[in-house]
Amino acid sequence: WYQRRVREAVVSTQSTGEEGTTEEDGSYRIRGLTPNCPLTFHVRADKSDKIRRASPPSQLIEIGEEDKSGVNFVVFQEPNTFDITGYVEVSSEYVGSTKVHLIEDKGKAGGKQVH
Repeated sequence: WYQRRVREAVVSTQSTGEEGTTEEDGSYRIRGLTPNCPLTFHVRADKSDKIRRASPPSQLIEIGEEDKSGVNFVVFQEPNTFDITGYVEVSSEYVGSTKVHLIEDKGKAGGKQVH
């Protein structure tokens, strides 16, 4: 596996709702946090269509008087490509005229055909 920095991931605190968005280099800054107060930080996967989840899911950090760095997450992104294999049983007389269609179904009625 390889590692690369993720741009535009949203990191927030659960208790205050303050959030910051990652830069090109993966860094982020969240301002306005109360010093000497433990806060739980997490990546907001719901704010990006590219991020599936993060590890660890959250981190409990006590913020002191100084800036805190090194609160890092590994994010798992939606794959760009994937392989699908299957087995279709069809009578030999229909082999030449049989078509298989892939349907995208995200829990909504009437999926979208993606060929």
